[in-house]
Amino acid sequence: MLMFLYHRRFSKNETSVHIRNQNLKKDMKYVYIFITTQKSMKSLCSYILLSCYGVFFEEQLCKISRESAIVSEQYDDYGIDCVVSRMAAVMKTLADIRENQKKLVEQLTSLLNNSPGPPTRRLVAKNLAVLYSTGDTFSVYQTIDKCNELIRSKDDSPSYLPTKLAAVVCLGYLYKKLGRILGNSFTDTVGNVLKAMKNAESQGRYEIMLSLQNILKGLGAAAIPCHRDIYKAARSCLTDRSMAVRCAAAKCLLELQNEALFMWSTDLDSVVTLCFKSFEGSNYDVRLAVSKLLGTVLARALTSKQPTDLVSQSHPKAIQSQMDAIGCRRCVSFILRATVGGLLGEKAQIAAAKEICQAIWKLKKVVVALPSYVSLLLDRCIERLSVLKSSPEAITGYSFAVAALLGAVKHCPLGIPHGKGKVIMAVAEDLLCSASQNSRISLQRTQAGWLLIAALMTLGPAVVQHHLPRMLLLWKCIFPSSPKDLETEKKRGDSFTWQVTLEGRAGALCGSFCAVLKELVTDLTVPDSQIDASTFLLPPLCHENDLLLLGPLLQETDHRFIEEQLLLGNSIAGGSLEYDPYSIYEKVIKGDSVPKPLPPVLSVISAATRLFGVMFSHVAESHRLKSARDVVSRTGHSLALGCLYRYLGGIGSTQHLNACVGILYTLSQDSTSPDVQAWALHSLSLVVDLAGPLYHVHVEPTLSLVLMLLLTVPPTHTEVHQSLGRCLNALITTLGPELQGSSMTVSALRTSCLLGCAVMQDNPDCLVQAQAISCLQQLHMFAPRHVNLSSLVNLCSSYLLLRRAVVACLRQLVQREAAEVSEYAVALVKESREDFTPDVNIREIGLEGALLGLLDKELDQRLCQDIKETLTHMLTSMAVEKLSFWLKLCKDVLAASADFNTVASLDTTQEEETAKVDDASVLTTDSDERFHPFSNPRWPTRVFAAECVCKIISQCENAGSAHFDITLAQERKQRDSRDDFLVLHLADLIRMAFMAATDHSDQLRLSGLQTLLIVVRKFAAVPEPEFPGHVILEQYQANVYIVAVEKQKNQTDAHNHCLKTANSAEESYIDVTSSASGLLDLVQTDLGTLSKLWLAALQDFALLTLPSEYASQLPAEGGTFYTAETIENARPHYYNSWALILYATALWLTSTGFIVADPDEGVNNLSRPVTPTTMCQDSSTRPLVKSPEDVNTDRFHLILGISVEFLCSPRSDAAMENIVACLRALQALFDVPWPRSKIGGDQELGVELLNVLHRLILTRESPDIQLAALEVVRLILFAAQEHVKEKRRSAEVDDGAAEKETLPEFGEGKDTGGLVPGKSLVFATLELCVCILVRQLPQLNPKLTCSPAVQPGKHLLLSEDGSRLVAAALVILSDVPAICSPEGSVSVLPTILYLIIGVLKETAVKLRDGQLPLTVAASLQALKGLLSSPMARAEKSRTAWTDLLRSALVTVLDWWDQVDGLLQDLDEVSLLTAITVFVMSTSPEVTTVECLQKRCIEKFKTTLDSKDPLVQYKCYQLLHSIFQHPNKTVSYPYIHSLAPSIVAKLQETEKAKPENAAELQVIQEGIKVVTGLTATAEEEHRAHLVACLLPILISFLLDENALVSATNSAKNLHEFALQNLMQIGPQYSSVFKKLMAASPTMKARLESAVKGNQEGIKVKTAKHAKNPGKTSSIQLKTNFL
Repeated sequence: MLMFLYHRRFSKNETSVHIRNQNLKKDMKYVYIFITTQKSMKSLCSYILLSCYGVFFEEQLCKISRESAIVSEQYDDYGIDCVVSRMAAVMKTLADIRENQKKLVEQLTSLLNNSPGPPTRRLVAKNLAVLYSTGDTFSVYQTIDKCNELIRSKDDSPSYLPTKLAAVVCLGYLYKKLGRILGNSFTDTVGNVLKAMKNAESQGRYEIMLSLQNILKGLGAAAIPCHRDIYKAARSCLTDRSMAVRCAAAKCLLELQNEALFMWSTDLDSVVTLCFKSFEGSNYDVRLAVSKLLGTVLARALTSKQPTDLVSQSHPKAIQSQMDAIGCRRCVSFILRATVGGLLGEKAQIAAAKEICQAIWKLKKVVVALPSYVSLLLDRCIERLSVLKSSPEAITGYSFAVAALLGAVKHCPLGIPHGKGKVIMAVAEDLLCSASQNSRISLQRTQAGWLLIAALMTLGPAVVQHHLPRMLLLWKCIFPSSPKDLETEKKRGDSFTWQVTLEGRAGALCGSFCAVLKELVTDLTVPDSQIDASTFLLPPLCHENDLLLLGPLLQETDHRFIEEQLLLGNSIAGGSLEYDPYSIYEKVIKGDSVPKPLPPVLSVISAATRLFGVMFSHVAESHRLKSARDVVSRTGHSLALGCLYRYLGGIGSTQHLNACVGILYTLSQDSTSPDVQAWALHSLSLVVDLAGPLYHVHVEPTLSLVLMLLLTVPPTHTEVHQSLGRCLNALITTLGPELQGSSMTVSALRTSCLLGCAVMQDNPDCLVQAQAISCLQQLHMFAPRHVNLSSLVNLCSSYLLLRRAVVACLRQLVQREAAEVSEYAVALVKESREDFTPDVNIREIGLEGALLGLLDKELDQRLCQDIKETLTHMLTSMAVEKLSFWLKLCKDVLAASADFNTVASLDTTQEEETAKVDDASVLTTDSDERFHPFSNPRWPTRVFAAECVCKIISQCENAGSAHFDITLAQERKQRDSRDDFLVLHLADLIRMAFMAATDHSDQLRLSGLQTLLIVVRKFAAVPEPEFPGHVILEQYQANVYIVAVEKQKNQTDAHNHCLKTANSAEESYIDVTSSASGLLDLVQTDLGTLSKLWLAALQDFALLTLPSEYASQLPAEGGTFYTAETIENARPHYYNSWALILYATALWLTSTGFIVADPDEGVNNLSRPVTPTTMCQDSSTRPLVKSPEDVNTDRFHLILGISVEFLCSPRSDAAMENIVACLRALQALFDVPWPRSKIGGDQELGVELLNVLHRLILTRESPDIQLAALEVVRLILFAAQEHVKEKRRSAEVDDGAAEKETLPEFGEGKDTGGLVPGKSLVFATLELCVCILVRQLPQLNPKLTCSPAVQPGKHLLLSEDGSRLVAAALVILSDVPAICSPEGSVSVLPTILYLIIGVLKETAVKLRDGQLPLTVAASLQALKGLLSSPMARAEKSRTAWTDLLRSALVTVLDWWDQVDGLLQDLDEVSLLTAITVFVMSTSPEVTTVECLQKRCIEKFKTTLDSKDPLVQYKCYQLLHSIFQHPNKTVSYPYIHSLAPSIVAKLQETEKAKPENAAELQVIQEGIKVVTGLTATAEEEHRAHLVACLLPILISFLLDENALVSATNSAKNLHEFALQNLMQIGPQYSSVFKKLMAASPTMKARLESAVKGNQEGIKVKTAKHAKNPGKTSSIQLKTNFL
């Protein structure tokens, strides 16, 4: 019953709050009776009852608040009736509470005597406070008196202590909630509480301090009479031996200082002294609480008008020893980071760093953030090191700077020029060789030389291997060459000489011979060392989860940077470069931001422990530790039990598991030792987590144990509560999906888990709250329907682990319910009375904006990653629906400018009054942050915002085409204003990309360029509707141009950077050339430079891809962008960049037409630019000048060679983008006449390229690749056509027209018609096209036509990509005869006809919209091109072509006869169009054969009788073209056979008028056919045709009355007939007059129609007069005679 009751509190499935409240009243009544009669489980029952009280009171209070708010809002709108009804509801709720208030108070106060645990007493206090604040306060004084009596009780037994503590807590909550309502009773209460504190133990002092804090908060200034007394009591508690008491005292004093002015005025010195005294022996929580107190007090002292001089009170000498100096440096660094890093913009930070930053490590961090500075700073430091090599300080300083910069190179994406390594090695060698020349600086030069060499080794083997012989020589010189020299050395030398010698040898050994250290550990380790090394040894040796129990010092916090100073103890400071100078260039440990080398004595101990771990496994068991009963041993053995399960994968024996659980149960209930309890519970959580299904039998007792301990363990024992949280988390994981069940057992287990989470959420310790969040997260994952996560936790907690837990929970929630979480967060903040996130205004920027703001402030990488993933999930789910909101967020982040940017530009040499910036204004501008939530965002945050913009574009791309179609977007926006589309925000997209691409941060510029690139690519083809022929991006070309210019300005001199710049610039060039020709002007001015870089890079790539046997042919000095030493490092850059560079080069050459020479250098070796590898060559060593033809030939073969080499055998992992780019480069190359002449004139080269493309099509299934390959094939064939035409033209010109009969035959096949496989371009083309066609249409393969897998006569519907491929292949096939001789064309014609007609037969399917399928349209177009070929009329091939074309026509007709009536979806129009193409495109002798002509006419007759209006319409169109054929032998048979049928059908329409638009179209097209036939008929037949046509047209006319009620089709036919009559009447006036005279009825009908039309014109004219600006497009004639 209790579990059911509690579950009702948490469930999200209640249907009615009123029903739930009624049920709660009944249930609480019975539960209270149950509690008073049952002595067992008293704590658990009390907590459940109080939780239900709490939810009931809170809901009633919220109800009252809501009703009151409604009354105040609706008073003016609804008047007195609404106010009365609403107030009645409020009063009824108040009456219900007051009616039962006395009984409720009695129940709650009676629980005070039941020894309530910490969570229970807090609930009692909260419920009493809420009850009195909601109901009457008539008995509150009695409750206060009772609490005071309980506190004054003389019973000091441990069993009575919980009652006293509960009374103290109740007083605090009552005064906090009721405040001044309680009058002056607080003086007695405070006095009573302070008196009780004198004899109180630590728990009592802790609760009293927190109660006094609540009393002060509730009373405010009214508590002034008690301020001094409370202050005195809190002072003593601030130095209490209990850390929890100190924290509580700090909170009490923090509340006190709000009203107690003396704390930050007269007593300021004593408060400061007290705070510093409380730091002694403190833990992290104390330091955090006291620091907040001290900072607040000092800030108030400074901002007040009280005269204070904090500077004079500071210590005259803060640094008294080296250890103090190391610690101070760490503290100052933390302070600078918290102030300069948090309050200044990035440019201002750089300016500040120039003034105050002397630390070498900071220099390293600067170049990591700004990689473009690394090369410049290296040059500067090396230059100063060379100039000032006589100064010991300069040698030390600049050598450390160079080492730090070299250590940062691995974090910079572009590295440094290879030549820098040579320079640094030379400097280091010079320092070492000159060290003995001057004894004054010998030590510094030796240390600096070896430091530079050691740092140089971080650049990797590509740099080091070239200097290895010199390094080995230096190492050899520093050590004695023989044992004899060693003995001689020992006998001489003073201390300084030995110092220099040892410094040199230490430097030589650094990083190279670490194994030597292991051999020295035994000699160097001092056995009796008194240093406590456990704290610095544990982090690398312990499991991550175990560190949480080792104390706050080892936990991850926001202040870890300075907290680590306390790890070593004994006044030993760590993390200083004095201990290990070589750590300046080494990689820092994960999680650290700076190197933290240990002192030498601790480094030795650390090495010894690692050696001990290796040796321990070989030590006999008799020498190992024995068991003991002390606390340390018991905790150690507890952890050992858990570790056995962790590292051995669990113990399968149930007996062992039972034993382990029993031992850990016992130890976890040892209340005399919290440490034993914490470690036992921690080990129990490991056992639960790793035992698997075997632990199910122990779940219920373990859960009961956890709940019991949560309710009884004092809150001061935070480590126990943290272990309980881990235990509960493991239990939830063990239960897993079973928690979704509905049985009573599962329901009880689920409710127990919820209860445990609620208790932990109420715990004052933030780390315990973090555990609660993690547990609820697990519960929500397994049983989301039963968990209510409405109690979101502050995102701005001062504890890192709590923020991590909250964000991790949010990340899980938004994966399922992103929109709901976002909406609920905003609603919760609006309804909340307390600040949800004090530093972020969620009401305005939403949860998404709050997370972005948090991301900008957080430094923890794990937390930042969780925030990014959370935002990414939300963006993926909601970006399209909330497009404007997300774009505004990103724009606010990218557009937020630093308030202190001007600081960066200040000249420090100016006079003080002009350069001075008001400190107060600089350091307090964040007070207005609520209006600027993203003030001074850091560059990583802005980079993430730019990435979000790219993801938004991607999401919109998946959402629909309207996001990239401005016309469609505007139309849909007009229909529904709520719709939003990306194209409508294009200006914002360009602006955001522009802001990012022109920023001072290198990483942000790269992100901005990438964003701009994506925007250009996605919107390249979007037209500008207001300016036809233009694209929408043209209006933003100025922004793009500025970005391009800025990009070129920020280039570095690194070779790889040049290559990457060439590649990136090439991407931009490709995009702007593909988007609009107008945008090409943006890069036109830089094309001269870029083209040289591209050609040089391609030449380098061609050399680097040569097989190894040709390595000797590589240039000895290297290439343009690499040297001989960096060849291996450069290869990956070339492999990643070559394809796009190739495409850009081809586009550039295409735009120039291969006719632009280099005006600067002459045409010189591919216009290769001057580079670091060629600048030292004199003119005599440079290549000879080449002719333009040679240069173009080299360029052509360079591009073609790279393409063919890659396409011949692309690796299986080759990116599709590279293949497509390569094919597009070939397309661009062959789009220019000169390259086409090269490929057309070299048949072997063309055949080889076609074979390569054939192989590519066979091995790559991508439609994009195959289409691109087919386009290249078409261009190669076109080049061959041009070559054949040119040869024929030249031969005709040279030999003269009179000798045409003796001209040689050009084209493949010559005189014989034979084609040689492997050498024939025609054969290779046919092979490739057949490959494409048979893959898409297997029925075309003659070998498969009889296969059961291929059903004859069944049409195949191809995909869109398949249709495009077939269409492209057919276009190529139709061009093949053009490169053949007449005899050769006869050889290939049957194959081509078979394929074209085969595609037509297999794909002639009737579509719903009446359109022709793409393949049918392509086959008809190819057929027309083939039939129109000059070879069909050439003398040598005409006869053969005529026979073959007749056979093809017969094939079409035969197939139509075979399938006619069998296929319901047969498209008669396609086949009829094919017949028409034969009739219109071939010579008359092909189709005028009587038998063929009759069959064709019969097909037209059959089609004319079709019931489908669309088929009739198309048939009329085709006949119209045949009737107009210039050759009468072709057209007359069709006219004689079909014209009477057409006229007859038109005459039938006099009776049956058209009922729809399709039928109307048929009639109109029939009229056009007869009209056209009339115009072309002979004179003797024309009058007869006109006489037939005019009655038909007049029959379509309507009189004035009929026109009003006619259908739209009849009206349109009337207007169409009238228009035709106006045109025919004047042309054939004599026939017209005779007909009108012979038929008065027709005349009357015509006159009536004309009269009605005139009336219509008058109406329209009147309307036009009222609405000027619109003119009628139809003007009718009325005089026909």
